[in-house]
Amino acid sequence: MGEANHCPSCGRSQWLVGRIMAECAYCETALPLENNRGVGACARFVQTDAAVQPVGRSGPLTA
Repeated sequence: MGEANHCPSCGRSQWLVGRIMAECAYCETALPLENNRGVGACARFVQTDAAVQPVGRSGPLTA
């Protein structure tokens, strides 16, 4: 806290900060943010035991 974050490649401290990555404004080195915790464009999967039926179908699916 309170210190400049210097780029490991060029040593400058101007950053473009997004949700998941920070990119050096000079040399474009990208670094992941430390506390992103899967927020943003990360895939999320939900698992349930119930079968999902397509809209307009009442019987089992056949190929």
